[in-house]
Amino acid sequence: MTSDDNPYQASDSALPVAAREGPPLIVKLAIAGYLLVYAMQVSVVLYSDPGEMRNPMLGAMVAKGLFVAMIATALWWRQQWARVWIAFATILAVFGLVKLLGPSRHVLEEVGIASHVLRIAVACLLFLPSVRCWFARRAPSVA
Repeated sequence: MTSDDNPYQASDSALPVAAREGPPLIVKLAIAGYLLVYAMQVSVVLYSDPGEMRNPMLGAMVAKGLFVAMIATALWWRQQWARVWIAFATILAVFGLVKLLGPSRHVLEEVGIASHVLRIAVACLLFLPSVRCWFARRAPSVA
């Protein structure tokens, strides 16, 4: 029996290298969810009672927006530290969620609760196997 006739013989041809244009869908969903968390937190600040702390809070939200944009860009470009940072921030989100689950709730607190739950979901998405493959180190290609 020759190698052409043997169905169990592996082919000698090289497999094509899969060239991805961008991150997988789950990474895109995680980035969109992370940006939505920021938008929800900004809405809480904008619609809260205006007072002395509103202008400093808006400044802090602008700075946080720049940080969120940096994290989203790092996730897109496979930076492992961004995943670690989101995992750390999720621990803080859990503490914030526990604080917000008190007996008296305002409509804005409901948005805050939803943003914390979404942030926890984003962190869970970032540790799925397909996302882990996206962040895995690539061996340098030898031409």
